[in-house]
Amino acid sequence: MACPIDEQAGTLVLRVRAAPKASRNAIQGTHEGTLKVCVQAPPENGKANDAIRKLLAKALKLRQSQVELKSGKSSRDKRFQIEGLTRAELEKRITKLVATLEKGSQKQGTHGTL
Repeated sequence: MACPIDEQAGTLVLRVRAAPKASRNAIQGTHEGTLKVCVQAPPENGKANDAIRKLLAKALKLRQSQVELKSGKSSRDKRFQIEGLTRAELEKRITKLVATLEKGSQKQGTHGTL
């Protein structure tokens, strides 16, 4: 798995590939060095960005205030700043999340829904 984390001036940034207007809110694993996140919200007036931020916070067990959109407001490729974790802890949480999703998809033939 290519780690979707960048570190810039001591700040952790998570690379995300967004898929708005999906059938459900779900993190689908990693894809080309990003974390693929699907949300039901449309890409209008920041609705999808807010839904992605909330989903990331829930999946990574963070407060919503610890996840902030830094770039990609109107793009599928986004960068979210993550506060309150070390790089090692963020990598561990993402690795565990992706492993859980892969294990669930093998059993059920689906991707992880949160």
